[in-house]
Amino acid sequence: MPTASSSNRAFTDHLTKLPNSLALSDALEQRLRQQAEGFAVHFADVDRFKQVNDAVLKAIAERLGSALE
Repeated sequence: MPTASSSNRAFTDHLTKLPNSLALSDALEQRLRQQAEGFAVHFADVDRFKQVNDAVLKAIAERLGSALE
């Protein structure tokens, strides 16, 4: 029998501690069972997201560094 702790780990990304795709799938299944009417889910696949994210994080880090000087 799974414990609350192991269940929480199954639904959480170990690095970010944010809900993972399994948590999303579970939440959507619960919503479908509870919802009398339909709903939509939109997924966006951003090309080169890592490059964009890295550039944004670098810019934020540089601004933070300048502010702390």
